[in-house]
Amino acid sequence: MLTPSLATFGEVRRWLADFIIAEVDPARVLGVTAEVIGRFMGASRVCFGEINIAAERCFFVLDWTCGVPSIQGPQPFYAESEFGRLYATGRTAVIDDYWELKLVRNEGEMLDESGGRYFIAVPLLRAGEVAAVFAVSDHRPRRWSDDEVALMTDIGPMIWRAYEHLLALERLAEAERVLASLNAPEPAAIAEPSGTISTFWLQASGGQVGLSIDQVDWIEAARDYAVLHTPLGNHVVRHTMASLERGLDPALMLRVHRSAFVSVAAVRAVERIGRRTLLILRGGTSVAVSASYVDRVRARLGAVISGRRVQPQANQVSAERPPHHIRGRSVPRPSMRQARSPRPSST
Repeated sequence: MLTPSLATFGEVRRWLADFIIAEVDPARVLGVTAEVIGRFMGASRVCFGEINIAAERCFFVLDWTCGVPSIQGPQPFYAESEFGRLYATGRTAVIDDYWELKLVRNEGEMLDESGGRYFIAVPLLRAGEVAAVFAVSDHRPRRWSDDEVALMTDIGPMIWRAYEHLLALERLAEAERVLASLNAPEPAAIAEPSGTISTFWLQASGGQVGLSIDQVDWIEAARDYAVLHTPLGNHVVRHTMASLERGLDPALMLRVHRSAFVSVAAVRAVERIGRRTLLILRGGTSVAVSASYVDRVRARLGAVISGRRVQPQANQVSAERPPHHIRGRSVPRPSMRQARSPRPSST
C-alpha cells in the first residue's frame, strides 16, 4: 500500500484513529495500521497475535516485516515465562533486549529465529486474562522513546476493539446467510464449483503476491482464518473451512479433518497408531485423519490403511523440507527497562 505522509506522532495517531473507525475489513484494520506504524518508526516488525493460554499458543494473524523473517501463524506461548508474566499485568512492556529476560523451554531459539530483540509489546486482556498482543520490534539495538511507547499503547486496544467488532459482524452475516439458505426452498441440484481456488493471494509490502495451491502441503483452520503450511513457511489467509471445501479441487487438496486439508501430492506415508490414522507428509509433518474421513482418504490415496506404514506411490517425487538450523549466540547483553505504564505524550 501507499502509506500516508505523516511527520509527527500526533498526525499518525489522528490518521490511524480516523482510518480504524471508517474501515470495514478486519484484515485491513490490522494490515494498514501495522504498515503505517512500522514505516513511521523504522521498525523491523509490527505484529498482532491472539493468545490461547490453555493451548500454549499465540496465533499471529498479522506480521508486517522489513528485513526479518515472518512469524505469521501459530507460535508457542508460555504463561510461566517472563514474557507471560509481563503480559498478564496488562501493562505495556518495553524490552530493550529479550536476552535479559528469563526465557523458558525453546523461547530463546524461537526469538532468535524471529530476528527481533528489542520490543514494545501491548498485551490485550479479556476478562482479566491476556487474550492478544500488539507489538513492534527491531533487530537493531535501540531505546524506544516515550512517544513510541504511548503510540503503541493508544493504538493497540483501538485496533483490537475494531477487529473483534468487525469479525463479530462477519460471523453474524454468515449465520444469517446460513439461516436463509435453510429456510429457502431447495433448488434443483446445482454443484458447487470445485477447483476454483488455484492461487492464494498474500499481503506483501507494496501489494500482493500469489501462492499456487501446489506449493501448499496442508491447510489448518484457525478461527476465521486458515494457515497455509508450505515447505518454506506458513501463511495466513481469510478463508473458512467451508469456503475452502467449496473452492478446492478434492483431487489435489483432500479434507482429512474438520479443521484440516492435506495436499495429495505431499503425502509420503500413512500410519495407523492404535485408533489414530496419520498422514506423513514430505518433511516429516504428520496430520491426523478423523474417523469420519478415513474412508474417503483410503479411497483417494488408494492405500489400505492398516497397522503398517504405507509407502508413497512411485510417481510421487520427494521434496523434503530443508533442515532448520538454530544459530547459537554469544552476545553482550544491553540493559533492559522493566515493563512500565506509558507516559502520556503530547500531540
